[in-house]
Amino acid sequence: MPPGYSTTTLNRYRQWLDIGSFLRWWGQGLILWLPASMRRLVKRPLSKLVMTVTSDSEIVISLEDESSSEPLGAYPLDTPAAVDLRDQIGQLQRKADRAVLRLPAEQTLSKTLYLPQAAEMNLRQVVGFEIDRLTPFSVQQLYYDVLVLERQPAERRLQIRFVAALRARVDPILKQLAELGFQPDQVDVSGENAELNLLPLEQRPKRG
Repeated sequence: MPPGYSTTTLNRYRQWLDIGSFLRWWGQGLILWLPASMRRLVKRPLSKLVMTVTSDSEIVISLEDESSSEPLGAYPLDTPAAVDLRDQIGQLQRKADRAVLRLPAEQTLSKTLYLPQAAEMNLRQVVGFEIDRLTPFSVQQLYYDVLVLERQPAERRLQIRFVAALRARVDPILKQLAELGFQPDQVDVSGENAELNLLPLEQRPKRG
């Protein structure tokens, strides 16, 4: 038991936290007791297998972590689902923690918006109701996400980043990559915050 925490205190925490949150808290506490050299091994940077669509309609494959990016090759977007490429992508995706499709910024829409701070609880849904006003398209035509850039309590508002891409443009790419065995957890945009994920929750694969 960590120093300074009684059984009563831990029981109180269990009442307020779900088991997943409790285990994450407990694991982070244990890691802090390890020597620095072992912490670096346990808390390794998350790796991403990234498929970047270029303005020349190529796919650039790379492996990324928090501090580096290693290009692995570039292929025309209409590359047939050759066995060797499909096998290579399958092996890389099994080793990576996350698979990402990255779109070029010039093929997306983006805005910086201000919303009442009360909207933060359901931010994505609130923006979804406003898409007809924010863009020339309906919510059914877009993949989109929003991210809080700044909370401004004095004005009781949020500064947010809204980024969207046409489904008609993204879906053929997703289909072509699926033929190569690539199933992204995330669709983001070159030059935008890496936390953005345009892929709807129901289309994100459930990985162990």
